[in-house]
Amino acid sequence: MKTVGEKNIKKKSVNILSILIANGINSPSSEASIEKESKIQQLEESNRLKDEQLRQKDEQLRTQQEQIRASDERARLSERQKLQVYEQLRTKDAEIQRLQTEINQLRQIQDPSLATHSTQVIQPVVDRNATLEDNKSELENPDPTGQGLRLERIQDLNRKAVAIKEDALSISLNKVIKDGIHRIEVRFDKCNYDKYSRGSVGIVKAGYKIPYPCDLSNSKMNLMKILYINEIL
Repeated sequence: MKTVGEKNIKKKSVNILSILIANGINSPSSEASIEKESKIQQLEESNRLKDEQLRQKDEQLRTQQEQIRASDERARLSERQKLQVYEQLRTKDAEIQRLQTEINQLRQIQDPSLATHSTQVIQPVVDRNATLEDNKSELENPDPTGQGLRLERIQDLNRKAVAIKEDALSISLNKVIKDGIHRIEVRFDKCNYDKYSRGSVGIVKAGYKIPYPCDLSNSKMNLMKILYINEIL
């Protein structure tokens, strides 16, 4: 016959066993289930981290693509702006030429002597059939830095010089004259000095290095060239 104490111990044992069974502790596979659950959680966390890394890489790729598109658009805008500037310069040159023609015509009307008393220059007789056009020589930039003068191409040759700074300068043509008669046409725009538009065409000894800047009024330079000076109001 069991005592009351033994009955109480048995009752408590049954209660503890029920609690363990409810939590799956007494099952032989409980430890394996816990380990499996832990591995599932680790895999889920690993997948979550990889998804986050992929999202960040996609965001970086989209940012780089946007930067490339923006750079390409800026390049296209810059090219269009250059073309617009060149077109404006050509239009301006044509307008200046037209105004200069009108000014000359007005001067002749106001002072007829300008039309009737002109200086006549004896021109040498040239066989036009023997005339050859120079399609090779072009201008050379005397400024090694490229900050005071730039050259622009006309018909695939450097035939136009644009001064960036207001410095006295001379631009050479890489042509060596050996014999025969040579003719050159030069146009000066905005070569202003003391209210005059001044341009000069000269000849120097082959191989002479023209300095930059170069003031043609310098006496040392005058000894090294045959100079023709044209001054226009």
